[in-house]
Amino acid sequence: MKAETINNWWTTALNIVVLSIAVAILAACGGGGSGGGATAGSTPGVASGEIEGFGSLYPTLKAGVGFESETMIFDILGGVGYLWNDAFTATTYSGDLFLRLKVDQKGVFTVGPHVGAIYFNPDWDGTAQVSLDSDTGIVGGIAFTVGSPRVAFSAALDYVSAEFDVSTSGGWTANESKLDISGFQVVLGVQFRF
Repeated sequence: MKAETINNWWTTALNIVVLSIAVAILAACGGGGSGGGATAGSTPGVASGEIEGFGSLYPTLKAGVGFESETMIFDILGGVGYLWNDAFTATTYSGDLFLRLKVDQKGVFTVGPHVGAIYFNPDWDGTAQVSLDSDTGIVGGIAFTVGSPRVAFSAALDYVSAEFDVSTSGGWTANESKLDISGFQVVLGVQFRF
């Protein structure tokens, strides 16, 4: 093997730190992304409240390692995020695997599938005394990048599957035992490769 070939391989191998900053709009909050919500009521005639949700904002910060060949890019990322909507907020921890094919030789445009897991630690934001249990959901979809090999705009169209067990106290009752946040999300962000 020539020294130049070894140096090129190491340059590619050392190009492994990936930083992704993204904001997702999760089109789900109870009711599988088509609206819905959650209702909690106390003693009949005393108090009742309903929160409907049609979307969530979900900023994330991810970092990891990536491997690049002439035809594809494979990234392994871990991250943290914060999901909020009208019903609840949740800190999140995630892990993702991305496999993107280079549409052109320079990698200016890439496209491919990804799959991952998201751990949600939710808190109910309504006035009712409602608790939501933590859950690990799954996410999968198709990801795109456009830009230079070092800095690129990223986008993904994903499906997220997750639900939280609902418990109440203080005389409140919930109309559902689970809050399903499954639905589609659109992720837009910026990706840096070092």
